[in-house]
Formats: sequence, structure tokens, C-alpha cells
Amino acid sequence: MANKTELREKAKAIRKTLPLSERSELVIAQIRENSFYKLANDILIYYPLRYELNLLALLDDEKNF
Repeated sequence: MANKTELREKAKAIRKTLPLSERSELVIAQIRENSFYKLANDILIYYPLRYELNLLALLDDEKNF
């Protein structure tokens, strides 16, 4: 069985091959349709590092969290 470090490296290698821009747009669309998001008064997002989904477009929503 692989240890934690090996699993992280494997996950990182897989993420490097993913079309993150397209995936980010898909995830953002799914979040915007979620009832929890629509009813939220506050949200938290992270600043994406390389090979992570970019959800910063959510900051531009009309809700002005």
C-alpha cells in the first residue's frame, strides 16, 4: 500500500493532466445551481494554486457576499 507522500504525488500527476479551466467552469456552474449556495449569506473560497480548480469567478456573482 502506498504511503501518504506517494499518494499525494500520484494525485498531483493526475491533476496536471486535467483540463482545469474546463473543470473549473463546470464546477462553478454546479455550485451556482446548488440550493445551499443560492440561499447562502456567506461563502468561503480559496485562492487556487497550480493544478487546482479556480473558483474565483464566484466572487463576481451578484450576491456580493
